[in-house]
Amino acid sequence: MLPALNKLWLEEVVDAEEHLNASYPSKLRRSFEAMLRSCRSLVFLGPDDEVESLLLDSGLDERHYCAFSVASRGTRSCLVCIPTRIWSHPDFMEAFLQVKQVAASHGKTMLLLPESFVMDKLQGVGPGTQHLPHGVSTADRLIVLEHLMQKGCSTLSAVASLLHHPTPVDAVLQLVVSGILDIDLNAPILPASGVSLAMAR
Repeated sequence: MLPALNKLWLEEVVDAEEHLNASYPSKLRRSFEAMLRSCRSLVFLGPDDEVESLLLDSGLDERHYCAFSVASRGTRSCLVCIPTRIWSHPDFMEAFLQVKQVAASHGKTMLLLPESFVMDKLQGVGPGTQHLPHGVSTADRLIVLEHLMQKGCSTLSAVASLLHHPTPVDAVLQLVVSGILDIDLNAPILPASGVSLAMAR
């Protein structure tokens, strides 16, 4: 049984922003769904009832994430997109990671993605956006996602070689800065440096 988050504390964290924009969670959900459906190489499968049940049991609900299952080349994953205000709270993220571990014990692959994967407000990148001079296009983000769905982890050179960006290594590093990817920044950054989704553990 998963330890549930403290309900009163949960309400305090999200209420202030929800009062400012009560429709935001549904906007993120629509944008995430549109992004996934736009990718021809992904099969959109919709919600995963078992994963949703595990998330609810842990005290999380639709204000704190949006989740859809997809398939790519025989690999099925439940993609969970998490708003920035939740992603930045360690207690919330620990709850998500615990659910991920339980889901894995049930044979489910659950991948955690920050809001910046879908909507980068600083760069103006979102579903339907074409390549921007200093941004990473939606198409390139989806390419990286599919690659890591298949491989689990990869290398800087392997990920960069897949992208259409004019400076692909810079694009990978921008995804690291955006919190989407993880790379060991305490070691020299080399072509063989390991790259994974930020919450891959």
